[in-house]
Amino acid sequence: MAYNFFTPNLRKVLSAVFDTTSGHNHDGTNSKLVNAGQPAAGALSADTTGRAIIANNYFDATTIASKVADGAFTNAVADAKFADGIFAADSVSRAKFADGIWTLSKLAEEARTHILQIPVEDLGAGEDIAQRFVFEAPAGFDVTLVSANILSQGTPAGIDDSNTCVVLLEDGSSNDIVVSTYNSSKPFPNAGVSASLGTISPTHGILTAGEKLLLSVTNGATANPPRFVIQIVYTMAAAA
Repeated sequence: MAYNFFTPNLRKVLSAVFDTTSGHNHDGTNSKLVNAGQPAAGALSADTTGRAIIANNYFDATTIASKVADGAFTNAVADAKFADGIFAADSVSRAKFADGIWTLSKLAEEARTHILQIPVEDLGAGEDIAQRFVFEAPAGFDVTLVSANILSQGTPAGIDDSNTCVVLLEDGSSNDIVVSTYNSSKPFPNAGVSASLGTISPTHGILTAGEKLLLSVTNGATANPPRFVIQIVYTMAAAA
């Protein structure tokens, strides 16, 4: 059958076939969704049909690197788009991180916290300890003392205003880190009781790599503290 396009009604025929107002379909896609080679906003719908436009595995490493702007994945984007528990506690998720990726500076303070226990023997009345070497900041690390408590393991005796018991922590240069003086108004803790030695010096409470921690106990003539433990909480950081 032959078609004669030389007809006065050709314009009407074409207009009826190709509707310029509402568009027409090409393989299920309306022509109005494409303008001058650029898809209109919303051209790819959030459904099975819209997602099928892009082939599986379309976004390879090169495409992602070139099509996603540097710095686009901000904290806000990550919080919104990454599912909770995205990294499972298994070998597959752990393999995403290189060995040694986490340095001390990237850990929260509580994750860098350690506890040192220093036992002190039952001293006799008037018996002292003079600058006993009890700890050293390890090579390659700086240590910051956070707190120091005394844990009493017995009953004190003979401690009063004239016969005090002084417990002192100092650095290797004899700088006071924390000191507590027990007397009549500030009694030595009884058995099973703990108490703070006081506020750690913000300056001398930081021991650089290799720096020593010294303990001294000075008793008056009748001052007789029981056996006790000094409990120190400290954090570690890579040496500055």
